[in-house]
Amino acid sequence: MLDLQNINESLKDRVGFLAAELLDYQDSKYAIRFIEFVSDTALREEQALGSAGPLTTAAVESMFKLMAYKDEYETARLYLDPEFERSIRSQFGDDAEFKYQLHPPLLRAIGLNRKLSLGQWFKPAFHVLRRCRRLRGTRLDLFGYAEVRKTERALIDEFAALTAEVVPLATEETSADIQGLLGMAQEIRGYEFIKMDSVAEYRRALAEARKSVPAASR
Repeated sequence: MLDLQNINESLKDRVGFLAAELLDYQDSKYAIRFIEFVSDTALREEQALGSAGPLTTAAVESMFKLMAYKDEYETARLYLDPEFERSIRSQFGDDAEFKYQLHPPLLRAIGLNRKLSLGQWFKPAFHVLRRCRRLRGTRLDLFGYAEVRKTERALIDEFAALTAEVVPLATEETSADIQGLLGMAQEIRGYEFIKMDSVAEYRRALAEARKSVPAASR
């Protein structure tokens, strides 16, 4: 379902912007998955509270954060963004030389515990990675076998299930608490092992918070 008629124009514009980001991040299928999630959440909130608003808004921001995790393909996109080099030139001059500092989990898994320092000659490889982004999450995604990548994908499904469970149970008395639950994913921070620690804390805090929300325990 892609009906967004039951959300206000401001949120609709925000969803459109984020969906466009996900289209660039991966592909149209990924962006449509996000819009379907928003549509379903808005319908559930409307059925529970009479209109879609704060719960859907919180869910939108959290789901986007989870879906747009920074992996090797996204790193390539960011390095290829013209603004990246413009910012360097503006600070250090047009003749400035720089190196890319990379430390993908795949290399760490085979024992390489330091960052790779690669010159600008490596830029064509970023173009290759950028074109391969549609492999993300598939069996052909070599980077996707790292534990942190598996966890990032699992979080998307976990959050969709959480949203589907708690939003229909919202009442005027519990909606603020449920909004808080839906916003907790936005506090996940860091990369690699730091992110894994943050995810563990998020899951722990979420489980604890759900105990105090009557609607979530019915």
